[in-house]
Amino acid sequence: MYLVDTDVLSMMRRPRSPGGTAEVSARLLSQGFAISAATILEIEQGARWAGRRDPEREAEIRRWLDRVLASFDITVLPVGVQEARLWALMRATPALRGFVEGSQ
Repeated sequence: MYLVDTDVLSMMRRPRSPGGTAEVSARLLSQGFAISAATILEIEQGARWAGRRDPEREAEIRRWLDRVLASFDITVLPVGVQEARLWALMRATPALRGFVEGSQ
């Protein structure tokens, strides 16, 4: 199982994603994956920020997240001390931003 961070999950939503995203997305969707509860927090936070300028964009992002959570084999991991530390490391290390745990 793969642990997917917010950046990777968000890239799956975009019609024009960076090279390789389609292949990673197909693999994740076929095998199932995990996200942290923090990923939901970050996407919701981003939707609310977008809503300040464009309420319809906020609604669109939130509908997309609801569809993703309901449609695919996703495990939502609670955020504990270890997860929070890993999240901080990933956010503070440019090379780890968007990294998919277990993809190597």
